[in-house]
Amino acid sequence: MRGAFPRQAPFPPEMPQNARQSAKTVSRAQRHAPRAWGQSETGLRETARDADHILSAKPLFCHGIVSMSISSRRTFLSTLGAAALTLPSAASATTPVIALPRDAGRGDAATIMAVRTPSPVVALTFDDGPHPTLTPHLLDLLRARRLRATFYLIGNRVVQWPDIVRRIASEGHEIGNHSWSHPVLSKLSDAAVRDEIDRTSDAIWRVTGRPPVTFRPPYGAFTQRQRHALLESRKLPTVLWSVDPQDWRRPGAQAVASRILNGSRPGAIILSHDIQRGTVAAMPQTLDGLAARGLKCGTVSQMLGWPLWQDRRFRRVAG
Repeated sequence: MRGAFPRQAPFPPEMPQNARQSAKTVSRAQRHAPRAWGQSETGLRETARDADHILSAKPLFCHGIVSMSISSRRTFLSTLGAAALTLPSAASATTPVIALPRDAGRGDAATIMAVRTPSPVVALTFDDGPHPTLTPHLLDLLRARRLRATFYLIGNRVVQWPDIVRRIASEGHEIGNHSWSHPVLSKLSDAAVRDEIDRTSDAIWRVTGRPPVTFRPPYGAFTQRQRHALLESRKLPTVLWSVDPQDWRRPGAQAVASRILNGSRPGAIILSHDIQRGTVAAMPQTLDGLAARGLKCGTVSQMLGWPLWQDRRFRRVAG
């Protein structure tokens, strides 16, 4: 039914082999969980153990919102405490405006805007990095509070600052794909889009030893057809956002913090940019304010009930 959010009883942590083989109620999102990645010649595939873990998580996708199972929420909450290129400038007459795609609310397994959960959890996401000075400072702030976040990195900056990328991964944060050169993907050919995404996934793999398992399009400019094609061909769901403080307009640290705090609800996915000085300056107030409201921060994979990105194992396969 349109607008309904069905709930499913969670599988136990260790699901018997025969139960896995006979499960017939796997959701569309479950069938498309990111188990493999690759270009035309070679790729990566997760081990069977990790694929089974994804099966037991059973996230539900509906109208851009994911419902997290009870067992996944408990696992998520129990792990929360563990823990020279030209950068884009403020929006101008020639810079595309960041916005959600007009068709993002139609509902499909390829698109995630928020997570439906009664648990007090949000996902902080940072786009366009790494930045050579701001990203390390942000990592210091997160480490001091034992918080995890998700960084959607641009491929050509991954190869420019690999040490920062390795630090992001080693400190428990998740890395997502944000294209190679930050173009308006909705205006590119299918072959050009694949090249942007595959080159970035390969760069992240070479630096960290694992590929990204989610994708965020620059400017949010990615059509529903493109989102479905990416999920089918690369098993990468498109992660958008439910809170946009418009930090890319450089409104100042106080405004960024206030907008994030006012817009955050359980299950929110928060868009921000660690290449903006005002955004990083807003993070102490933002992080402490979220904590004061009882909201915990985690990665996108944690929000979806998937294994931690660092805990997943991949191997190259011919494709």
